[in-house]
Amino acid sequence: MASPTTSPEVTAAFLRGRRSVLMGWDFDSGNVYSFVRWVFFDRVVFSDSLVADSEQGRNVIQLRGPTVSGWPGSGAPGRMMVFGRNILRQSDNGNLSGCSGNGALVRTCAESLCTTTMTGTSIEGDILLSNNLLTIEAGGVCAPNFGSGVFWVDGWPDVTIRNNVVDLQGMASTAGTDRLTLMAMTNPSGPTVERVHTYGNTVYRDDVSPRNFQVCYSSNLGSGHRCDYNLIDLPNASGSITATNGTGFTSATGNVTNTNAAASAAFYAGGAPPAQGLTTVLDFDLAAGASPRNESAAIVDGLLRDAIGRSRGESAAAGAMEGW
Repeated sequence: MASPTTSPEVTAAFLRGRRSVLMGWDFDSGNVYSFVRWVFFDRVVFSDSLVADSEQGRNVIQLRGPTVSGWPGSGAPGRMMVFGRNILRQSDNGNLSGCSGNGALVRTCAESLCTTTMTGTSIEGDILLSNNLLTIEAGGVCAPNFGSGVFWVDGWPDVTIRNNVVDLQGMASTAGTDRLTLMAMTNPSGPTVERVHTYGNTVYRDDVSPRNFQVCYSSNLGSGHRCDYNLIDLPNASGSITATNGTGFTSATGNVTNTNAAASAAFYAGGAPPAQGLTTVLDFDLAAGASPRNESAAIVDGLLRDAIGRSRGESAAAGAMEGW
């Protein structure tokens, strides 16, 4: 289902569907804050859409599991979501209560209300979050942080996060720790977090900042996690960068980290990426001689192609993009 031509901009949506494809939607509210909530899904594709002006402290996207509570889809398993080629933009204007900076851009929830009390969930898993561009909009007065992760996996098994470009220009510069993938369970009775794979993503931030960064944080939950071939490029950062924190990882290899501004500019075919709010995926295309292109030893699951669908070389470069 494509976005309606008579009213192409929608502020927010609560969606549910089975065997559905949604493409080409614009959720761009201006100053009203946009968000999308999937409260039940079974074999669904959501792609090629824009969600902009999302309120700080509110997840831009929530993928919620079903609950035996009278909701449509109750009792049916939540499974098989492909979420790809979307643009997600979080506002830096705070929220209706002021600046409230900590909020994941994408969150999976174990049940339909993202609470700690509901039971009866039925989740089979299999979520693919791939080839998306995630950014912070410019022009506001609040600087967000991502202590709860850019991607928060909350009670779901078999989640793959790959080939995404995450432009974090405009983040908070106060002390703290940000994360690309956070595994944490709001509902302790929900399904266990298992087999969360974070592959080949690019994270960029050029702000002067003391903040630390963790690529994958497991909260000591589950097993079979992988955290491989991610490019974490934070020129001007003085905090530490670590690939993993917590237990349950079977692999954490090929990740490339950088905090040097001159080295960062040489990574990309077009030089240093544009300022906050102006970047596209192609701004993170690796230059032919860039060192991240030579860091990987072998192609890994899901990295046969880069973020815009081009075939990678004989080895999968770190990061989401591999130019020619």
